[in-house]
Amino acid sequence: MGWLRLVGSSFRSVRSEAASAQVANPRQGTALTIGYATVAFAAAAWWSHSHGFAVGLSPLELGALAVLTACAGRISILIGPRTWYSPATPLLIFAGLVGGPLAGALAGAASEGLTTDRVWRHRLFGSARSSTEGFAAGLVSLLPGVGIGGIASRVGLAFGAALVLAQVARALVIAARGIQPAAQALRVGATTDFLEAVISCPVIIVFVAARHQSTLISVLGLATLLLGLALAERAHMVQANLLEREREVARTDAVTGAPNRLAFEEALAHEHARIVRGGRPAGLFLVDIDHFKQVNDVHGHDVGDRVLAEAVERLIGGLRGMDVVARWDGDELVVLAPDIDGASSLGRFGEQLRSVISDRPFVFGDVSEVNATASVGGTLIDGSTTPEVALKRADVAVYRAKEERNTSVIEVPAAPSSQARLETRFETRALVPALVPGRVERS
Repeated sequence: MGWLRLVGSSFRSVRSEAASAQVANPRQGTALTIGYATVAFAAAAWWSHSHGFAVGLSPLELGALAVLTACAGRISILIGPRTWYSPATPLLIFAGLVGGPLAGALAGAASEGLTTDRVWRHRLFGSARSSTEGFAAGLVSLLPGVGIGGIASRVGLAFGAALVLAQVARALVIAARGIQPAAQALRVGATTDFLEAVISCPVIIVFVAARHQSTLISVLGLATLLLGLALAERAHMVQANLLEREREVARTDAVTGAPNRLAFEEALAHEHARIVRGGRPAGLFLVDIDHFKQVNDVHGHDVGDRVLAEAVERLIGGLRGMDVVARWDGDELVVLAPDIDGASSLGRFGEQLRSVISDRPFVFGDVSEVNATASVGGTLIDGSTTPEVALKRADVAVYRAKEERNTSVIEVPAAPSSQARLETRFETRALVPALVPGRVERS
């Protein structure tokens, strides 16, 4: 049946890496894949030995259905958050119903034939699973029944058999890969498969009934529907990419290329939520370029923009990959630093921000050196206050730092009724700027 697809993988496979924090066991995944593929091959081999290699379709019809099923495996239609639908299952069920067990098995095996963006285990397991579903549909086609009622019964039973097999395969994957929460993964997958069966059954009934007139016409009709789905997916992807680019532009500062205020507020809210859930505290810093108006007046606004852009580059290059650097407003930059514990770590990080910008001049080929420094104000986000309050505290700290310029001031909520203030003064050409503990101010 249709398969749950998480971001970065096919709809017809489940990735535990995306679903949980646990590490997948490649060894178990390999054993499951080989075992399932062996079962699928053994079923087809047993049928061929017992009944001969008989397929109720011409080579052209069988080849066309195999190609269509492979093409369907490449189509992924977004139907919900992190969930895509691939229309391969109805095609392989149709192949089994009109061509018998071997035709269904071959069409199912072809479902992953054109995929290249997944590891071999995912492709082989997907093919084996689809092959067993197609084989089961072929067995159902042997049941007696006449007229449209008989056709409807066989189609319903074929989808039911595929639904059961899909849940068995999904349960095996969840167990082997350690996906958590397992019940949720099973529930979401089963719901998607059931909806697929409800929607697809009437369509397949029509095409199976039309097969009595001409199998080729039924195949062409399915190809037309598949083409429509492919075009719809393509149009959706183009629109989604355009919207994503617009979203990125709306959240990117045009001067520095860094995230803008809107993007940073979203990142801050996400980090605050993580901390409230029990994560380690984070540092929030406002970085103000000293005498920036003078830089603009002396060298021009173009040079001022270049100073801001290089300041962002220096911060990004001098910090950790997890740290977020954004442009806040005017000559102010803002930094979000996860996993910062206590006043001492906060003070050292604030001094690092200040020194990254202030310790060497800004040199551009067409202008003289620009000696720009920075004042830094920071605070600790520990979940005890809202992001808005933390921003106000950092703003107060940077305002105090700007009173002396080229200084870092850190405001730490040491207790509900007190704040600890740590000041660091910049010493010219100091290799390791000294940290000067400040006084504790009572609110």
